[in-house]
Amino acid sequence: MTKIETTKYYQLFLNYLKLHNYTLDNYNYKIRLFLRFCEANNINPCTISFNEMSTFFIEVQAKWKSGYINNLLLAIRFFYKCLLDNQLISTDFISLVYKFKLKPTERKIKDYITEEELKEILEMGMSFCEQIDPYKLEVIMYLLFYTGIRRGEFLNLKRNDFDLPNNKAKIRIPTKNREERWIYFPRDITILIEKYFQTEDEGYNAFNITVSQLVFIMKQLKEFLKNKNLTPHSLRHSFARMLAEKEVDIKTAQKLLGHKNISTTEIYFDPDDRIVEKNYRSKVKIKIK
Repeated sequence: MTKIETTKYYQLFLNYLKLHNYTLDNYNYKIRLFLRFCEANNINPCTISFNEMSTFFIEVQAKWKSGYINNLLLAIRFFYKCLLDNQLISTDFISLVYKFKLKPTERKIKDYITEEELKEILEMGMSFCEQIDPYKLEVIMYLLFYTGIRRGEFLNLKRNDFDLPNNKAKIRIPTKNREERWIYFPRDITILIEKYFQTEDEGYNAFNITVSQLVFIMKQLKEFLKNKNLTPHSLRHSFARMLAEKEVDIKTAQKLLGHKNISTTEIYFDPDDRIVEKNYRSKVKIKIK
């Protein structure tokens, strides 16, 4: 397959993602990886054989862990749905991709921080992070922590998405599961948002911040944490863990997090020993005369 053909398939898929309101970041690199393999081995993806696709997955298994390979497989499945809808392959052919099964992965909670740790790193950050206004830093971190929104969802927020009198905001498509939802926050955070909005006009998004600026902020604040990572996604983990500790029911948590499958939410509701003991002590009591 020539480079021109690779570009043609790649552009076709990008247009398909945009049409279906998918975020490009989830699929972009993965499909390029697959198409580069096809190009290097002179393989047309519309006529690829089982053995040729097996070779591709054997190569990537030597480089990446199960979680990444599963995401790669899901991206390739969606790529072939694109080819099917564009009548470039038959319905029978798409079954080839489904002969490759998702690999089992370890279900574990990644780094998360507590409400106390959030306050501590903010106190340090507001004093020593000179690259960002301290009040802007405060409102961004509190909003991310107490809503659990994804990085892309946060960066897509506009000020007209906020319903501040009712302490909530609408997360609009594109989202990961392609469904709009409301996020909610305490009144104290609404007050922070109102104060910030008065200090700076809206630019490219509600908080006038880019991906690189947000990543830089997290790196700066990471210096005040011990042995924990800090990213927008770890704040999402923190929010989910907080919901579990506050005994928010799991279906409500699923809606708040925007999870399509409740099995994803269940990971956070598998209590550790500390939570088990806390619940036991509070609910199991006895008085012996």
